Amino acid sequence: MSGAYSIATGKRYGLQRVCRIWHVPRSTVYAHRHRSDGEGSIDAHSPKKRGPMGPCSDPVLVEHLR
Repeated sequence: MSGAYSIATGKRYGLQRVCRIWHVPRSTVYAHRHRSDGEGSIDAHSPKKRGPMGPCSDPVLVEHLR
């Protein structure tokens, strides 16, 4: 994204400037970079059950409740 160089200074354009001109939040760029690193698979971002394991598994608990 900010790989282009300024003709006047010979320096790369910064991410903040590019995002301001493109009207894109920097957080979106960082999130996109994170996803493109291979960590964006469905399994990596799927919600997981929180909390400690109870005295029995979910299917067994369903049978107890019935």
